[in-house]
Amino acid sequence: LPPPDFALDGTTIADPQSLPEGFLRQFDVTTWQSADGAIRAWRRLKDADALDADVALMCIADALAPAAMSLIKGWGPISTTTWQLNLIAPPETRDGWWLLEAVTLVARNGHPSQTMTIWNRDGAAVATATQSVALFV
Repeated sequence: LPPPDFALDGTTIADPQSLPEGFLRQFDVTTWQSADGAIRAWRRLKDADALDADVALMCIADALAPAAMSLIKGWGPISTTTWQLNLIAPPETRDGWWLLEAVTLVARNGHPSQTMTIWNRDGAAVATATQSVALFV
């Protein structure tokens, strides 16, 4: 699984204080795209060294909004209904940065389904996933 041509530019785009209290404030966010049922972003867990590498990767895997959010106007509550994460390589990266991509497979009646891929900083695929969510918008 080769990564998309999507460079890490190193500019943090989200002020942690502008994010909702809780989980999302645990990440550095930079260089993201959202269009046509797909979302790509570079993410870094701020305190990854305090966690087991597999647990840190699971947090990274959950740090991206559903891809279908790029298809709708406005944001609202969401809930994961199913999520399967497949580890395909050791959870190792340079500088803590990971490239995430989520692509909508189908979205009907507020229930989109998507695939996801996570690459490390060197462009090696480390995990794939499938997810179904409920969008309350």
